[in-house]
Amino acid sequence: MYNTSSGSYRLGAMMNKYDYDARDAFQRRLHRQILWIMMLTSIVNIIGNIIIGYPTAANYKWVVALVIAILMMRYGITSAKRQWRMFGLVTSLVYIMLPAGWYNSGQGTNNALAYLFLLVIVSTILFEGGQRLFLLASAILIFILTEVTGYLMPDLLPQISRQVHFMDRMVQIPMVVLIAAVMLIQFAETLREKHRDLADLNEQLHTMAYTDALTGLGNRGFIFERMDLLINSKTDFVTLMIDMDNFKYVNDTFGHMEGDRLIVRLAETLRTCFGDNADIARYGGDEFIVILQEDTRLIARLCDEFLRQVRHQVRVGDYGATISGGYAAYDGQMEMDMYLRTVDRILYSAKGQGKDQILDEAGGNGQREGMNG
Repeated sequence: MYNTSSGSYRLGAMMNKYDYDARDAFQRRLHRQILWIMMLTSIVNIIGNIIIGYPTAANYKWVVALVIAILMMRYGITSAKRQWRMFGLVTSLVYIMLPAGWYNSGQGTNNALAYLFLLVIVSTILFEGGQRLFLLASAILIFILTEVTGYLMPDLLPQISRQVHFMDRMVQIPMVVLIAAVMLIQFAETLREKHRDLADLNEQLHTMAYTDALTGLGNRGFIFERMDLLINSKTDFVTLMIDMDNFKYVNDTFGHMEGDRLIVRLAETLRTCFGDNADIARYGGDEFIVILQEDTRLIARLCDEFLRQVRHQVRVGDYGATISGGYAAYDGQMEMDMYLRTVDRILYSAKGQGKDQILDEAGGNGQREGMNG
């Protein structure tokens, strides 16, 4: 990918920031969804208990749950200790609300245990590691204790009429099933959205890793990967390597900012001349590579047009820049490194023979004009 430590640092920093931000946003969303469900469940149960004539004491726990959920929604989600506050909330549901619900359900079939499965889902989704293990173990422990207590001391539980018990069951069980479905659907949607965000990030990272920051062209990693693909697929191609003439003079005379602007203008000219027919990359400094899959006669014409446009359009003030270049077809045998050295030698032959020209492997060249400055 990036061959510079600054590029690696940017990628690492971006990944770390995304990981923190995504995890934080994911937790916030799940916590908010759980609290909304908790508030809605409390309200439905309070209203339902009043309608079916359930003992008033059964609503105390739901009023408490509603108040806690509202307070958590208002203050808990924005807190830096959000995860631990949610852990405390779920722990209280397991150790206080679940036994209270079991007791209020009275003798007979206990409808409150349906909420045990909701707590298991919440504990599994919201927490990990020791927190998750503690909550799951606690839920199992409370289940065992309440069932054993109900079996050994049935008279401890209040008597609830058969009709009220039936109506409560008709409310509680469908509601628990619906809540469980909503929670799982919401979790699945949130997870899918997180995956979409991750896919977008991967695309951004890929762009960063294979794009030159100054010119927007491909970089060394991009061109190496592209060339390797063509070699492995045994595809015929030609590599053109170009280098700006007297670039050190530009930097020393006009400054590095103007030197960068000159490189950008050269990149734009490369796009104009070769963009529809080639893969283009900044190889480093003022050196560029173009991979073409065209007939050599067309390549020669493209190079002539490119030389012409550079002479007339790539300028710094009154100074007209020129380039030297060389190209060669891949012979299907050489290693990539050796092949690039061959193209590089042709480039420097063009410089040695007077600059402002592009040579092919046979020594042919684009029409050369005198240097402008």
